[in-house]
Amino acid sequence: MWKISDVMEVSIPNGVGYGFNVTTEEKKPLVLFAYDEQEAAEAAAQQVATALERAVLVRRPFPV
Repeated sequence: MWKISDVMEVSIPNGVGYGFNVTTEEKKPLVLFAYDEQEAAEAAAQQVATALERAVLVRRPFPV
């Protein structure tokens, strides 16, 4: 099952922001979500984690 990383500081176009990765079971990053504010990143990470927990199927629709 895919997992959500911890929220961390990340580089964004206008400086430093906060983000998290969605990773594979092998801990390989699939996508990075980045936000200007830590609170926004924390809220988004929780929403994505909930979506993944409730999903009955999570898979790549195409080769990466």
